[in-house]
Amino acid sequence: MILLPKVVTRARAFFRAAVGPRKRLSFLLAVALLSVAVQGGTLLHANQVDLSVSPSLVEVSATSNGEATQDITVYNDGSDALGIEVSVTQYKRASGDYSAVEWLAVEPSRFELLPSTNSTVTVTIKTPVGLKSGGRYAMVVFRAAGPTAAGSAVGVAGELGVPFLITVDGEGPLVSQVKMGGIFPLLDTSGRIGAVAVGTNLGNIHLFCSGHVGVTDSSGTAVGDLEFTENTALLPGMTSMLFTGEDLPLTEGSSYLLKGFVDHHNTSHNASMEELNASFVVKPALRWDKLEMSIVSNRLLVTTDVFNPSDMAIFAQLRFAVADADGNILAASEAMPQTLILPGTSLNTSYPVAWQIPRGSYTGIAIAAYGGGLEVRQTVPFDVKAGMIPTVNAGWGTVPVREKAGIPAGWWIGGGIAAAVIAAGGLTIWFMSRHKGGTPPAPASQTPAAQE
Repeated sequence: MILLPKVVTRARAFFRAAVGPRKRLSFLLAVALLSVAVQGGTLLHANQVDLSVSPSLVEVSATSNGEATQDITVYNDGSDALGIEVSVTQYKRASGDYSAVEWLAVEPSRFELLPSTNSTVTVTIKTPVGLKSGGRYAMVVFRAAGPTAAGSAVGVAGELGVPFLITVDGEGPLVSQVKMGGIFPLLDTSGRIGAVAVGTNLGNIHLFCSGHVGVTDSSGTAVGDLEFTENTALLPGMTSMLFTGEDLPLTEGSSYLLKGFVDHHNTSHNASMEELNASFVVKPALRWDKLEMSIVSNRLLVTTDVFNPSDMAIFAQLRFAVADADGNILAASEAMPQTLILPGTSLNTSYPVAWQIPRGSYTGIAIAAYGGGLEVRQTVPFDVKAGMIPTVNAGWGTVPVREKAGIPAGWWIGGGIAAAVIAAGGLTIWFMSRHKGGTPPAPASQTPAAQE
């Protein structure tokens, strides 16, 4: 019993914590829309929830058989009392030997936070004996349960996470190594062009990436210089994308050169710099390699394969419709969130759709929109042998429209409202951990394909 404090004190000396700034979660509780759906009555007032934590990120250097503590303060700057539940969860996909979930304990794990007040929880970190060198990761999650609309049984909640990034100096070396998969011009949904770099962490500790990209035209004249936005930690064995925070209005059909400089750094290791180059022509293109409409468990399943044959990464939005034999649109989806398709890769995905369509022959219509007004379309015939019944598990809600199969730009209006009503019972707003700056949109699952 007498030796324990000495062991703890000695172990704590091997913990060095670097903490991030305060992180804020601000969102509207969606009681207004839900009340319309449940009551069919007047739009109710939407309450403001304003929650933040400090620090927003904790980096720790540790040894085996150590113990340390870290306080996290939670602030309620909103107008309503909040019930806060605190737990420790997996950070990103760090499982197995890279998980530190079992090392962290939080006290208290549940409390009420009144308006304009704050409260502090203590996170205790205990490392076991005989650890190998490398990174271990976990996240402390604060779940804020907001007030419920009068007359509605639907509750709304938000989550805010604080990552704990632990670098263990144990048996074996600490390895800092990133393999860059290239740099690409990036066409955003407005038609302007930035850049994205792809990197894989081959080491055993996490890294942060930063840098900038110079853009020159075919004559060597500088067109602009773009900074990469600060990103979340790139964990061992994982691949991530680094996006520029700005973009340029480059000329269609013209040639350009990207020269990027990417820095990989960790609080425990020195930074390393890498140069990346890519030449390209501003000639974006997408094509449909596959579109299938099939009936699975009384639901319409849309299976797609959209290929990017250009040398530019492209943000695209997909939407779908069904037309009858006369060309009338019977049902139309809202537009999907923008999805990144890298050069020479395909977007292979399946979407269940909540449409009730009677028996008969139909035409499925799909559009991939990109680049501020560009789009590529595909159609496919299919048959319905029995009426389909929408289920709560279907991917999108829709509203019936009566238009011709040309699908004008406004054909998906109202789909978002219907989708929100369907998803109301499980409405949750997720705010995952960030390293100062925002987290870029995650790319969809993609498979390599031959470049044309």
